[in-house]
Amino acid sequence: MSYGEHRHGIFLAPPPELADVACRATAVVERMFGFAAAAAYPPHITVLGSIATGGPEDALAAAVEESLTGIGPIAAHNAGFTAEIGHAVGYDLSRLADGSPNRDLQALFRCIRDTTAPARLFTATDRTAATRRAAEEAGRFAAHLTVLGHDGADRPAEARRARRTLERSGLAGPAELVLDEVVLYRFASRDWSGRYWETMTWEARRSWPLR
Repeated sequence: MSYGEHRHGIFLAPPPELADVACRATAVVERMFGFAAAAAYPPHITVLGSIATGGPEDALAAAVEESLTGIGPIAAHNAGFTAEIGHAVGYDLSRLADGSPNRDLQALFRCIRDTTAPARLFTATDRTAATRRAAEEAGRFAAHLTVLGHDGADRPAEARRARRTLERSGLAGPAELVLDEVVLYRFASRDWSGRYWETMTWEARRSWPLR
């Protein structure tokens, strides 16, 4: 498989207590409503996703490792299911309990974005390339863990029903968390321009504890 057929993701690993409820919430929206995009991924908090590279994976991994120098565990607040990611639904981790932005997560994003920039490409045929480029350039980063993904846009009324079900499910998860691991994943799909999750496979390639 060529580099062009791979994509990578730089993710924060959710702690086990959040991963547990996220897996169950993802199962609810898949089994009850037929939304499968989020279930194609491992549970994760995206820092940078759908990364195309023009060179070896080792160059991207080295840049990630460099970007994490001096960064320790990050305290985060889980505000529950958010409606701020289009038709998708996920746990909102972007703000602290007092409503202020989580500046430590923002700093982590900027470090990884800037250090890995030379190793990353925006491929015009990728489904979300233009949106991701614009968000990166504007410095927009809202940490979240998705449980209902891109296919929510196909059936917005059902996505709203799924969200209401999740809000009543008892799967809101713990309020206070510590994020202490970054993971590099590699993905493969037959078609990154369309419903890529239907043929996507993934593999965890490297991980770094935040000490």
